[in-house]
Amino acid sequence: MDPESLPLLILVPIGLVGAAFCVWVIRQVRSEGDDVDQRVMQWVKQMGLHTQPRSAGFPDAGSLVASGKLLGQELRVEIGPGRQGTVAVHTSPPGGFPVPMRVAPEGFAATLWKTVSHADINVGDDAFDALVVVAGEDVPGIVGLLDAETRSLMIELVGAQGWTIDQSGMHSDANLLTLSELDELTASISRAAGLTDRLTREGTTERRLIENLFAESKESVRSKNLDMLLTLPQTQAVRDALGQVPSLQSWDMTIRAGEALGEWGIQMLAEAALSAPTPLGLRAVRALGATSGAAAPSAIRAALVRPENEVVLAGVEALGKMRDTGSVDALSDLLLGARDADVRLAAACALGRTGTPAARRSLLKALENTETEVRCAAIAALGECGTVDDILALIDIEYGEQPELRPRARQAIAAIRERTGKVGQGMLSLADSAAAGGALSIASSVAEGALSVEPERRVQPTVREPQTEKE
Repeated sequence: MDPESLPLLILVPIGLVGAAFCVWVIRQVRSEGDDVDQRVMQWVKQMGLHTQPRSAGFPDAGSLVASGKLLGQELRVEIGPGRQGTVAVHTSPPGGFPVPMRVAPEGFAATLWKTVSHADINVGDDAFDALVVVAGEDVPGIVGLLDAETRSLMIELVGAQGWTIDQSGMHSDANLLTLSELDELTASISRAAGLTDRLTREGTTERRLIENLFAESKESVRSKNLDMLLTLPQTQAVRDALGQVPSLQSWDMTIRAGEALGEWGIQMLAEAALSAPTPLGLRAVRALGATSGAAAPSAIRAALVRPENEVVLAGVEALGKMRDTGSVDALSDLLLGARDADVRLAAACALGRTGTPAARRSLLKALENTETEVRCAAIAALGECGTVDDILALIDIEYGEQPELRPRARQAIAAIRERTGKVGQGMLSLADSAAAGGALSIASSVAEGALSVEPERRVQPTVREPQTEKE
């Protein structure tokens, strides 16, 4: 045998085998295609759908259109030319969905859509939010519809199989090249009908959000439903639901519900102010300070025992703004005993705003404190609430041994004098100068003939000789 003919002898049989295999594959594909054609028609009949020629308004005139009811939902199936290739499926309820929305799978197109329109509603479910893009104007209504069961169906249909949803219904495209794909289409349409039932179920947005708030297992989803619930008018049903939020054992949601309830949420905020972690406890104290309820001051006072200075400081400032006279004892204890200087200064300021005799006594006692900052705060507070009885103590400081305190004492005295008015003859005066002779004054300078309690008289009375009558 010629060695040069050996490769040819090997290649020819291989080529013949390859050609035979290609012919076999083509026949199998054609056979399978014929089987698919028959299966499609059989499937249409089994589903109770009715076939009709595609109208002129559709592309690919002459293709098959099947429509009818499936599982209680209107179904339209469009099958491409030769009933092989693309199959477009559309399911829709009568009149469309009650809450308009657009739903699509995540992808390049969806990302571009979100970037341009800034439309993407997150429900707090990471798995769902990563696979499905949801948009619409009625955000509370949409979030209320997306309960756990609805999200699960959407993940299967939209996230995994590429279905889309709009106001008219749900849509999908499929390639029916195998019998298994037709079976999968049947299962998908069944799930689509179930999802349509979920999206058209009866109930108001308020009712759905309340149900989701207590039925969801994920705190992030519950939190989103609470956010949406707080945007609705506060009906009795909403207030009742907010009152039950502490049962969810989330300090964050408890505080948000308490803030929304206002006076009705004081007890919820009080528990958070006393026991929640520092940032949330601080938020609860501030929320109580913004509440007008009569029980708010006592709730804040209860939180003053917390060890965190920032929480205590917020509570003291809130009590000062409230001018709560029932907090004088607690503020006095902090003024004289708190370790944090900012807390002591805030306590002095709060006492000055209350203006009660007990508050003034605490401030006068604080004038004897060894810390200059505390004494300065007490002096300023006395300037706000002090009376005539407190002036003598301030004068002692004005002429005392600490020069840095003297101007503050003078300012406090001036503030007290401003509240009591000017001096006149025969009047008790706290004015800067007892300009009228014969006035009782504790001013820093007195006029001729005035009675002064300052350390040193700067004006001496003039002795006048008696006049004799002219003859």
